[in-house]
Amino acid sequence: MNHDVFVYGSLLFADVFEAVTGASPPRAEARLAGYARYRLRGETYPAIVPEPDAETVGAVYRSVTHATLDRLDRFEGEEYLRTRVEVVLTSGERVMAHAYVLDPLEHRRLEPAPWDPEHFDRTHRAAFAALHPLRR
Repeated sequence: MNHDVFVYGSLLFADVFEAVTGASPPRAEARLAGYARYRLRGETYPAIVPEPDAETVGAVYRSVTHATLDRLDRFEGEEYLRTRVEVVLTSGERVMAHAYVLDPLEHRRLEPAPWDPEHFDRTHRAAFAALHPLRR
């Protein structure tokens, strides 16, 4: 069985996703209601946390294999909890997907500012992808 995975940060960028996982599954733009995306203190990547009136724009990688999901688990580490969420694709289709949500024990690391994907793209993406090559 393959999986759908909602991404909202560095993994939004196909080159980063491929550097981390060695895979290039199909993807679709999506929105996740009930979660907000924030910067993390001292990091270039974000986290999402439950917030009832919020919405996070991201993408869903479709048909992700177990092996790729295992690589994502290692990449995200213990500070994130893989959680099943319902997302809405731009087509209007609702799908259940895995998302990496910041562990509540790590919420002290959140900054009050939202994370900006355009800023990450301009200033950190290339270096971030180079730092995270696939580790087999």
